[in-house]
Amino acid sequence: MRYAARTVLGILLAATPMVFGLQGCVETYKPAKAPRPRTEQLAVQHHTGGTHYRMLVDDGVWYQLIGTELLVIDSRTGRVSFREALADPGTSGPAIDITMDQDELLVVLEDSGVVRLTLDDPRRPWLEDTTTTAELGVRPRGIHVRDGRRLVYGDGGIVDLDTGRRLVMVDGVVSSIGHSGDDVVYCVGRRIHRVSDGEFVGSATSIHPMRPSSPDDDKRHIFVRNERNGSLVGFMGEDLRELDTDAWTVPIPGQTTRVRQIDDRLLITSSMAVRLYRIDPDRLRLEEEIKIVGAVDADLLDSNRIVLAGEFGRGTWRIKDELDGKRRTFAMYHPEPAGLNRAVSDGRNILADSDRGMWMYRIGDNAVQVGVDSVEFAAPSLEAVMLDWTFRIVGDGREIEIETPVGNDRLVAPAGGRFHCVVAADNVVWVGHDRGIIMVRLPVDGISVPPGWDSMAEEDRLASGVAPLDGMTKLSVRLDGPVFFLEPLMLGGGVAFVSGSGGFGVVSEEF
Repeated sequence: MRYAARTVLGILLAATPMVFGLQGCVETYKPAKAPRPRTEQLAVQHHTGGTHYRMLVDDGVWYQLIGTELLVIDSRTGRVSFREALADPGTSGPAIDITMDQDELLVVLEDSGVVRLTLDDPRRPWLEDTTTTAELGVRPRGIHVRDGRRLVYGDGGIVDLDTGRRLVMVDGVVSSIGHSGDDVVYCVGRRIHRVSDGEFVGSATSIHPMRPSSPDDDKRHIFVRNERNGSLVGFMGEDLRELDTDAWTVPIPGQTTRVRQIDDRLLITSSMAVRLYRIDPDRLRLEEEIKIVGAVDADLLDSNRIVLAGEFGRGTWRIKDELDGKRRTFAMYHPEPAGLNRAVSDGRNILADSDRGMWMYRIGDNAVQVGVDSVEFAAPSLEAVMLDWTFRIVGDGREIEIETPVGNDRLVAPAGGRFHCVVAADNVVWVGHDRGIIMVRLPVDGISVPPGWDSMAEEDRLASGVAPLDGMTKLSVRLDGPVFFLEPLMLGGGVAFVSGSGGFGVVSEEF
């Protein structure tokens, strides 16, 4: 045994120099770095929250628009019984207007199209078809139904949904449609025009039909006039002239977003409050005021309950005393992350602030309301550097200045909007703006330039055909904006976002 041990030890010692000697000849194999896969498109992988826009309550069924979804809610319990996706996430503007025409629902997707749903079962609307912006010829903002005609209005004019006939073409946004006698009238800015001759006939941001209390009642229209520091709501006659302003016009705090006449009551929704007025024989009399920031729409469920929706979520509000003695409180309230204005992240979570408190979003998961004693919010990132490229939001945010190795260029915000933030990660630059997110992928191999580029005169560089943005790829997703905060994902290939009206979410690259 002793001999065997010495023999083995001797062999090992003898072999050691040989092994060490061979180490200088060993080559380590390193596989070539795989090229970055090509991004085919961007996709919204997760989304939570968003602004509740228009609603419609019919026979105990509450139809509510949020994002690109239609919710069907039991108006008694507040429970969502059904939801219908009106468009693929990231491909459309939010659903902002809804109306009922016999056994159909018509929903407007902002600047994207009009969705038609059938109501064979009112609690489970069936999506039949979508008329796109390209088919309409206008970028829709609303729809008006009267006497069998379904008129879509918005950026560019008015079009008949069924025939495709363009009633009027304008350089601007039609914000409302009404009728005066047999003629159709419409609002652009704060001016009312006739369709028949384009004549200016009155002043309003929007007009709505008035159901008079008697044949000799001269009140025929409800008008809204939004101004810089508030709004006015009142009545007009058949000739679209305001009636007694002292009796029939009331100032409203904030921007008025919705007006409804319910019998002898007028329900007015604004960005600062919801007010219920009684239409007395000689004046408008305030009955109820709900001071709530970010309201978009409201309706009267019954004599004691108002249903509310907006940036705060949705709920029903008690007007009168009930058996439990409670009034002027929410009988049901479902909060939703929207109306967000500041955010900060640790890479795994995003904390965002709103007028109704703070929300914590676990990236890719849910969002919950939280109470935070103190938090420091940084200003949005307005500049990002990746390799030799610099992206910088300049001026009032309508443009991004791009510095590249071969020169400078500019990127203009979509639809006349503004950019709000820019971040860089993994050879990609992400930009948040009023209508969504843009992803810019830089050229993997850089920009190919001819020999002697550094010493070329400017005119020779221009003549060479090499442009500063050569090889750059730009993709985008449409979101309810503004997107003001972006956090690149830790594992790359995507970004988490915070949107003022659209809540939280994750957008990723699909290769």
